[in-house]
Amino acid sequence: MQSIGFLPTLRKIAFFLLSLLVYPALYLSTAFLVLLAYCCGLAGRKKMVKQLTLVWTRTVLVILLKKLSIRGMENLDPERKYLIIANHASAFDINAIMRVCPDVSWFGREHLLKIPLFGQFLRMLNYIPMKTDGYRNTKNMIGQLVKNSGEYNIAIFPEGTRTLDGKLSRFHKGFIYIIRQVDIDVLPVTLNGFYRLKPKNRFTIDFTAKVSVTIHPAISGESLKAKTDDEITALARNAVLSDFREI
Repeated sequence: MQSIGFLPTLRKIAFFLLSLLVYPALYLSTAFLVLLAYCCGLAGRKKMVKQLTLVWTRTVLVILLKKLSIRGMENLDPERKYLIIANHASAFDINAIMRVCPDVSWFGREHLLKIPLFGQFLRMLNYIPMKTDGYRNTKNMIGQLVKNSGEYNIAIFPEGTRTLDGKLSRFHKGFIYIIRQVDIDVLPVTLNGFYRLKPKNRFTIDFTAKVSVTIHPAISGESLKAKTDDEITALARNAVLSDFREI
């Protein structure tokens, strides 16, 4: 019985020590690629920046010893522009979505910009931070995001912040402003395994976590405009929830 209880403790220690090695590797690789992307951006080589973004997403997964399972790629038309909505469980959620769709402008919490190096990378991707809560501020920030996004897809985490218990939190209504103001279809995305991999309230990375992305069929933005805010929120949340297996 003592040996059975000893194994989880040994695994926690091993994961902690591995995490101490992995975090510096993540920061160093990100720093190198951000520097290259910054130079390419100054030289006007936007295609190279996109390629480096893909290299970054792959590099992070390799360092984490993760193979990302992707389902529903047939639902993503590269010739169309989407409003991507997804659940939010980990700092690696952004990496997962950009692994699938690198042409993305982001809207989210300001604290991500404070992460060394990664914050600089987000700024290069037209990341718009929400500095204070409130509908008026959210409306202004989203308006700025729509203006700056250009041909890029727009991605947002309607929960607003990372889950602390692994459950899908309620969706805030800020994303509805985009639907009301722009002719754009909504692409629901479900992320699984990322809460177990590295939640907000835990330092250690769980290297046994299996991570996956599910891309659901797009929802016509035109059809959503005729619905109430509550109906849109429920429809979007249920789409993400339909393949949610985090707990």
